[in-house]
Amino acid sequence: MTRKNLWQTKIALIWACSFAWLVSLSGCFYGTIAWSPDGQWLAFLTQSGENAMLFSPGWWARPDSATQGWVARRGPPDSTTYTLWLSQPTGSHCWRLAQSTSALSSPAWSPDGLKIAYLRWGTSADGKNHCEVLVQRGFDEPKTLASCKLSSTSATPAGLESEAKRLGLATSAMAPAWSPRGTFLAVPWLDPPGTAVIRASDGQLMAHYANAFLASWSPDESHLAMVLPGDREGYHVTTANLGPPAAAIATKHAAQAAIWESTGQAFYAIAWQDQPNPGAMTSYNAELVRYDIRTQRVESVRRVISRTPPAGDDPSLLYFARIPGSPSLLAITSRGGQTTDILEMSFERQAAARRHTWLDPDLVLGAPSIGPDKDTVALRFGPHQNLGVPAIVSLRNGELRAIVPDHATQVLATQTIIERLLHVFDVSTPRDIRNPTFGAVRMPSPAMATAYALRDGRVADRIEKLTRFGLNLLAMQPEGNPTPGQFRAIVESKMFLTYISADYTAALRAADTLEPQLDSPRDRLALTIVRAQCRLGQRKWSEARELLTLLSQKAGKSPKDDGPDLAGDQKLFSKTIQELLEELAQSEK
Repeated sequence: MTRKNLWQTKIALIWACSFAWLVSLSGCFYGTIAWSPDGQWLAFLTQSGENAMLFSPGWWARPDSATQGWVARRGPPDSTTYTLWLSQPTGSHCWRLAQSTSALSSPAWSPDGLKIAYLRWGTSADGKNHCEVLVQRGFDEPKTLASCKLSSTSATPAGLESEAKRLGLATSAMAPAWSPRGTFLAVPWLDPPGTAVIRASDGQLMAHYANAFLASWSPDESHLAMVLPGDREGYHVTTANLGPPAAAIATKHAAQAAIWESTGQAFYAIAWQDQPNPGAMTSYNAELVRYDIRTQRVESVRRVISRTPPAGDDPSLLYFARIPGSPSLLAITSRGGQTTDILEMSFERQAAARRHTWLDPDLVLGAPSIGPDKDTVALRFGPHQNLGVPAIVSLRNGELRAIVPDHATQVLATQTIIERLLHVFDVSTPRDIRNPTFGAVRMPSPAMATAYALRDGRVADRIEKLTRFGLNLLAMQPEGNPTPGQFRAIVESKMFLTYISADYTAALRAADTLEPQLDSPRDRLALTIVRAQCRLGQRKWSEARELLTLLSQKAGKSPKDDGPDLAGDQKLFSKTIQELLEELAQSEK
């Protein structure tokens, strides 16, 4: 066997033993938002890159029958920047703590609230992959507390870099775990793979648990709960004084650390169980369970999910957080890119759950953490692959506010809202008036938009809420200047949102700003259609007819006259223009 094959075999074994399962679920993990112990600060991670946007440039003008007109970019970006931020719970001000092109983990506060710990993955001078455990006090330079390097040859085989990116993507949603008195840190470890316990004062390695992840400390620091894959997959807990782990709660799909009782004698976790159903899809349920470390007994607390997914659907994702000082749990369930339930429930089996809806019933949310005030929830929304958009929401009044530290987050947040708007228009439109152009004109005509609202007031309310939220996002002014790609995305979003809010003058101004950035005949033609729709909305019939007549002439040209970019779209554009001419004729009556 060659050296290269030995290296590839070692990587495969490491991943098979530990991180492969985690990476396979990397799309299921949001980045954790950490509360300071006094509840005055939030620390969180963002990742950004020019290709990290939901939509490719020109999404509003590119038909795609499979995606109804918009093109999503949900994979990891080609070049990523990881940034750690500090923010007040209001989200009004953000300060940059650290920034790196190497993958960073989510942060964790020390119990005294003076330091933050996080991980940094990278490649050392000898070409070997390594991981550093960093501790940072305020805005001081971080100190390396401990480091781990793959004990192997240099990382030279093709494809290893992309695998490392996937590993970084998964671990960026993870975080070190401080012991309650600040004595130790439990951290993901690279080689041998698993979880290491290091002393916080000097980085001394105290214990190592092979293949373990999602560690959680008991209040007295004597036990560590963790997740282990394999034949006895599920939650395990160490014996006293960080002894070997023993199986505690059997479950698949574990995606969060266990939650300990204040007594330190028991912990809670979500246990998933498949329910074989002959002749039908396998149903499944998720239960909140309690494990008593003295009696070693598992007690069912209450059912959280019970359903049979449609054929071909994956099981739900479930995030949960305990409300501090309260026997209550907040559980967020999502499936198929939509939130299905937000439940605030008591640990008492018979107590009724309180259902929440934040901003929009289908907005995907996750990774909640609840502040000491028992009311403010820090969480994420949007695509998991970009760690999601940081936000805060009040349990009392349901007001959701995004935290926007930079322009990359602003773009991600705004386009997430637009994705929801497109979804609302799509699922709310009766089949007999569905846009037959497969979304070549992403914005519904003014008459069609009115038809949506008149058909169902709830639809109009959802559209109004999402649009107002998106415009508020655009009104934020993060520090620094946006990149050219971010600037174009912001202008495209502004054009769409102002159009949907019937502010046609603002939409036309955005179109004027956008036009110099368009580099294809089809995008310029689509932008003219948008202008014609704005004139229809303004009831300027003569100007609308002039634009539509010009469009009819352009769309009627041979493909060779306008270049290959328009080839194949003539019938589609012509039909759209004809529909708008018919709407104009009807409006003029």
